[in-house]
Amino acid sequence: MKRTFKYKVKKINNETEYNCEQVLETCRQLWNIALEQRKIVLKQHKLLSLYDQQYQLKDLRAEFEQFKNVNFQVLNNVLNRLDKSFKKFFSDKKKGLVKKGKGFPHFKKYNDYNSFTLTVNGWKINNDILSITNVGELKLFLYKPIEGKIKTITIEKDKTDTWWVCFSCDEVPEKKKKKRNNFLYVKNKDKKTVGIDVGIKQFCVDNNNNYIENPKYYRKSQAKLSRLNKKLSRAKLYLFSIDRIQFLKNNYKLSSDKFELINSIKDKHINSKEFGSIFKEFSLVQQNIIRKVFNNPSKNYLKIKKMIAIKSLKIKNQREIFINTVANEYVEKFNQISVEDLKITNMVRKGSSNKKGLNKGINDSSWGLFFSKLAEKIKGTDKVLIKVDPKGTTIECSVCGEKVQKKLNERVHKCPRCHIVLDRDLNASNNIDKRGKIVNFNKKNKKIKKSNYIQLNLFSKVDIPPLQSNSW
Repeated sequence: MKRTFKYKVKKINNETEYNCEQVLETCRQLWNIALEQRKIVLKQHKLLSLYDQQYQLKDLRAEFEQFKNVNFQVLNNVLNRLDKSFKKFFSDKKKGLVKKGKGFPHFKKYNDYNSFTLTVNGWKINNDILSITNVGELKLFLYKPIEGKIKTITIEKDKTDTWWVCFSCDEVPEKKKKKRNNFLYVKNKDKKTVGIDVGIKQFCVDNNNNYIENPKYYRKSQAKLSRLNKKLSRAKLYLFSIDRIQFLKNNYKLSSDKFELINSIKDKHINSKEFGSIFKEFSLVQQNIIRKVFNNPSKNYLKIKKMIAIKSLKIKNQREIFINTVANEYVEKFNQISVEDLKITNMVRKGSSNKKGLNKGINDSSWGLFFSKLAEKIKGTDKVLIKVDPKGTTIECSVCGEKVQKKLNERVHKCPRCHIVLDRDLNASNNIDKRGKIVNFNKKNKKIKKSNYIQLNLFSKVDIPPLQSNSW
């Protein structure tokens, strides 16, 4: 069994942190060089393989010292990642999943490449201290032991400037899960199968009368995030120094009026709001060039940016913990779980009239993460996850099948045919469970071979025995 163990770095020396950042920077440079090489070859209607680039890596390390100082495995892994991203792009393009101008590997900006991987050599672990050659020592927070054979080690830096170490291991022994007695969310259980209807007011409702409230973590911290974003917009971001103005004159062509405007704000440190008001008349391309040349964030800007990253990471962690617990409880209690096959990207996209004004609520609920967690936890078990066509689950009556039209604000289902009164979401969950049972039944029947059935042709000659008195 394969498994990854992730640990937080407890203590890191200034020198080792600097070395780690240098390794990330060299990896970023190699990614951009290799991507540019592949783009040039693609323009000639040819493809460059991974082995061709790996063969050239030796010459690159011999010429440039910055690549020589970094472990060969780390650089090799960068080329592997690039090759995988190219393969994924072309396979998705064949299937028709790629949209115009999306999916193709792009150049990495400064601080955009955030992890590097070691395979066999160049590292050693002793208790909770990981030592890496030419980098230094990292003290880990080992809250649980590492199991199995360690195949690769990945050192990662997140947006909050905290370091993490991931050990991907093989031959990890499987542990039997203990059956829990106390369930936080899924309490009622009448059947072996369940149909789950996700929503915004309630996170989900199932046909066993389990109503799970939506915690709405983003909504709760939205006011604080908006305050921090306002502070960020006021913080200084662009410095118009004399050296950079001279660099702009030498490398880019601009009219004399525009250069005079830039010279008028010499040695000034301005924020993004001031930038927008000063450079109104400039084109978008010219504005982007000026942003790149004069980008010099102040300490206050970086401090606020880090605070926003910490807050958003907290929201992400809260969501994951909540969804993990709900998914675990459903998988433990039920053998068959039926959910709607929702196209969430279409529901959230700009200009979609069906769910107008609910985009923030849909994103905050994170239904996609919930469905993926259910699929992940069911993998390798006897249990089944079935995705059902969502069309008409709220409209159809779960008892008689009558179609009853409803608006979004109507929360009760009242059938004029069978006179049943139900909660709107409970009615939908009953329909989802029924559809899931039909889909599962059809899947099982498809697996049975035709040779197992006795086929009788009605037009073939069949000898019918005469009726006997004993048979009556």
